[in-house]
Amino acid sequence: MAEIVDNLLAKAIRDLGSRNVSLRQKAEWYLLERLEETTPALIASAEEEARKRPAMGTLFATTVGVGIGTAVVAVIAAVIGLLMLIHVDTCSGGCVGDLGLSGIFDPVREAYRWTSRRHQSVVKILTASEEVQVIPALLTAYRFSENGEAGVLRRKALNRLETLLPKVEAGGLPQSVERQLHALLYEINPKIVKGTLAALRQIGGRESLIAVERYIKANGGVYGSWGRRQDLLTEAILCRDTLQKRLARQDEHDTMLRASERPDNADTLLRPTFTTTPEPAEQLLRPSSSNDDSPS
Repeated sequence: MAEIVDNLLAKAIRDLGSRNVSLRQKAEWYLLERLEETTPALIASAEEEARKRPAMGTLFATTVGVGIGTAVVAVIAAVIGLLMLIHVDTCSGGCVGDLGLSGIFDPVREAYRWTSRRHQSVVKILTASEEVQVIPALLTAYRFSENGEAGVLRRKALNRLETLLPKVEAGGLPQSVERQLHALLYEINPKIVKGTLAALRQIGGRESLIAVERYIKANGGVYGSWGRRQDLLTEAILCRDTLQKRLARQDEHDTMLRASERPDNADTLLRPTFTTTPEPAEQLLRPSSSNDDSPS
């Protein structure tokens, strides 16, 4: 029976990538009805889809280069394609437009922001979950989704993150998630920022402390001009103070556990506390003075 269930689950996840809309919807319904038991498999599928992205980017850049014609131009085009990918990944959406090259970069961006049908369906299902374990998958959707249908996916992921982030407890997420959360500090949605700060209070380390301090420094003096909310700055300061106290306790604990200096050897530890001279045997056997004074 368990094998049949596993096969049905695997088939449903495969069908999420089908071109047949009806088949894809049936798979989504099947997985949604069993969300609690299928969540681990869906998370694994989301991670698998995310791992495809570097390969997709490299393939696209190489294809552009080869399509140019000559070997020399192909190499140059491939390098340019890779640089475009790096540029798009490290810049915000407005970065390309600022360069006045949006017409050139759009195909590259679309290829890099590519999100498979399976990935979209998986994340759409996971947005119905109440488990904080789905946060890494939602963060991946947030990072790699921007335009068109993928933009809808990004908004769905952010809406769910808004609910789940405040529920994060210490040890509830892998440490690799910590750095991904830093980007959410600069989201426009104040609930996302507040939820991110709440999560970092629970799982943040030294890198998060640096990120929060940078956030406070960047926004502390411009809240009025940017229309920011004072409560976000208050939350950020609370998060910073919490992280500082936790790291201080951790440093103190590490210091207490640090190995002490090398102990003295046994001869030193067992030596007498003061120097004595040996008494001759005659002196040790001599009658005490009290015996000399006793009556005869």
